[in-house]
Amino acid sequence: MLGGQHLDVALSLDHLATALGFTPQRQEAESLLRRALAIREKNLGPEHRDVAASVGRLAFYLNTNDTVKEAEALYRRALQLDEKNYGPEHPAVTARLTSLAFMLKAQRRYLEAEPLFERIVQIRTKAFGPKSPATQQALTDVAKLRQSMTAKPAAKAPAPSTPSK
Repeated sequence: MLGGQHLDVALSLDHLATALGFTPQRQEAESLLRRALAIREKNLGPEHRDVAASVGRLAFYLNTNDTVKEAEALYRRALQLDEKNYGPEHPAVTARLTSLAFMLKAQRRYLEAEPLFERIVQIRTKAFGPKSPATQQALTDVAKLRQSMTAKPAAKAPAPSTPSK
């Protein structure tokens, strides 16, 4: 029998949290993800790549549930861990960069997102070549970001006029 702090328990908690994320009990997923993270930190240490993945899952959950301030901090922590574990130019780092960049873009923090999107292009071009699908997707993401940066806000409909007496 496994103890409550076994790594297999953390994996089961992740699976349960994912399943709950699609049900009315989705708020319970956060505590399960936090528990899984704590188990991994205790067993593997705070800088292990599996801890980074666990931090990333919690960040994703929080971001999709509008807890963006904590989600951003967790995305940044996971990115730092990935850079330490894989190296700052490793293609695996681009997954975390992408999550953070899209979160910033969604908040209209374009100037913060732009260097992240550009870094993704640089890493993927170096790793896969300029014509690879991964690089082409990154270039498309940069183009869409820049289009968002230059787009004018939609015009508001004029307020209804009130008849004068």
